[in-house]
Amino acid sequence: MKKVKIEELKDFSVKALEKSGVSHENAEIIADVLITTDTFGVLTHGTKNLGQYIDKMKAGGLDAAAEPSIVREGPAWAIVNGNKAAGMVSGYKAMKMAIQKAKKVGIAYVGVKNSCHFGAAGFYANLAAKNISSCEWICPQSLRLPVHFFVMSIIARYSIFKRLSSVGNTLLFFVTFRS
Repeated sequence: MKKVKIEELKDFSVKALEKSGVSHENAEIIADVLITTDTFGVLTHGTKNLGQYIDKMKAGGLDAAAEPSIVREGPAWAIVNGNKAAGMVSGYKAMKMAIQKAKKVGIAYVGVKNSCHFGAAGFYANLAAKNISSCEWICPQSLRLPVHFFVMSIIARYSIFKRLSSVGNTLLFFVTFRS
């Protein structure tokens, strides 16, 4: 079996996504999520799916040029419309937003609608974990405590969550800074 260097796989993935109409920034995000997932050993959610995402873009199920937009927000929460962007783009941007909000107020929730499968949940948990040390310098003194975070993908078919989304999946990103 031939081994492929991570840099080569990322270069290939980004170029393939850009050729399909994805912006360079979003292609980098998608490639990063898929390749990092491969390096975790979660091959079911990694680059083996790249072709499927590109096919879905070509068929119109995903919008390669879409950018997630904020529908509503408050200091500790937001609802993001994925606008049919790849789930990794919506998920990444939602988690980054949740992290920034949690750094300011101590806890944050960001929900995403009109998106698709966002890949391995562990990627987003690690994204939050990478911000622990920066919290020490950015957060108020009272928040300089361990970080707890939760990433959940809730399928709207469960009756209690039907009102969360009219399209099937609602991604919930929670980040809390607390003792």
